[in-house]
Amino acid sequence: MRKLFESMDDQARLFYSRIFNTAMLNLHAVRRGYFDTLICETEDPRVMLRWKEAVPQIVHMIRIDNMKD
Repeated sequence: MRKLFESMDDQARLFYSRIFNTAMLNLHAVRRGYFDTLICETEDPRVMLRWKEAVPQIVHMIRIDNMKD
């Protein structure tokens, strides 16, 4: 991941890394049925608020799933 943003300064690298990681986690959560909306496909700010509230539970469910494998 660092090589992807290595030409950027630290602040920009952190900013884009967060966006990328959030989008990937959201994609995984939607595919697994843990969340109902891809945040990249909506402009509704309420979806992002729901997402932020749901992240801890989603991460917990993913961890449980990973322990089963």
